[in-house]
Amino acid sequence: MADTQDTVSGQAPPPVTCTLDPTQRSSQKLEWSDISSLALTIERMDTGVRATFALDRQAQLQDLADREQDCCGSWLSVEISSSDAGLALDVTTENPDGVALIHTMLPTKA
Repeated sequence: MADTQDTVSGQAPPPVTCTLDPTQRSSQKLEWSDISSLALTIERMDTGVRATFALDRQAQLQDLADREQDCCGSWLSVEISSSDAGLALDVTTENPDGVALIHTMLPTKA
């Protein structure tokens, strides 16, 4: 396994865990798939993903982001910012194993 020790603090990042049961996890995975199809852009970052959306997606994004933060907030961060151009959704983590998972949640557009 790759070295997952944080170079700044010297401690390992939090483990990738989820508090949802398998049925809830499957349902939420489908929601991420649905939301990714609505993204204007999806960009991979070293720590996760940034996706952009139209402003009218605010409530839908906030609901999913809040629920994701509730179940997986120990190892990931979900942030939404807005501008006149639209919404930016950043899903990030310090855990290298988590980055790979985030990349599957919001895959880049072909």
